[in-house]
Amino acid sequence: MNEQQEKILLTMDHIAMRALERSAARYTNLGEKPMVDQDSADPQFNATTARLLRREALRRAAKELSTMTLPGLENAVARISSEVTQEAALRRANASGKAHGAGVAPGRKLPGQA
Repeated sequence: MNEQQEKILLTMDHIAMRALERSAARYTNLGEKPMVDQDSADPQFNATTARLLRREALRRAAKELSTMTLPGLENAVARISSEVTQEAALRRANASGKAHGAGVAPGRKLPGQA
């Protein structure tokens, strides 16, 4: 390396060091002049985040309702099973109420009932 190249490198190092020193002196106390205001609300960020959260919630709900996935199929079968169980219990209660002459409050009409 020749003398002129050494001078250029030293000058560049000197300029870089001075810039770092100025930057460090400027931001020694972050309470004085923070680079980013942490407390300010960003409406665009909030709107985007809310939209993405709604989208993810809808995606998960659709996945749970879809019978093409195992959890969705399990949910559908569980729903049908609980409906069938409720209808059977209601029929049994109505049948036992008629047989014993007890006044059972009328429930919802089941398919095939008049």
